[in-house]
Amino acid sequence: MWPQKGVETLKGSEVKYPDLLRVRVTSDLKNKLQTLALETGEDVSEIVRKFLEESLDRYYSEKSIDYLKYEFRQAVNDALKPHVERLAKISAKSAINSGTSMYMNVQMIGESGKDAVSIYTEARKKAVANLKQAEE
Repeated sequence: MWPQKGVETLKGSEVKYPDLLRVRVTSDLKNKLQTLALETGEDVSEIVRKFLEESLDRYYSEKSIDYLKYEFRQAVNDALKPHVERLAKISAKSAINSGTSMYMNVQMIGESGKDAVSIYTEARKKAVANLKQAEE
């Protein structure tokens, strides 16, 4: 059993990294690590520790970003929901008012003795063409 951090060894020195982790790697990876160690003047163990810490930090940061994206979307949806619902209600009221107006006009045109169906059909075509027209 390895001494715990802060516990003195037989020689009286403190252990900086008390836990041992054995990992099998390919020869190619081992050679790359040894080459990097020679280039930087660091121990292979120190390089591996740095890579592991950086990789784990990046992994958990990405998970946090995903969580933050979800929370942000939820907050935006929650903030917009009342406005979207209000616009839907306004749109529904407009549709009802438009339909009421149309039927009243058809009724009045019919009572005046004119062909209400052909007038309605022509008016509808003009309305559709107007809606398809680009904003100026």
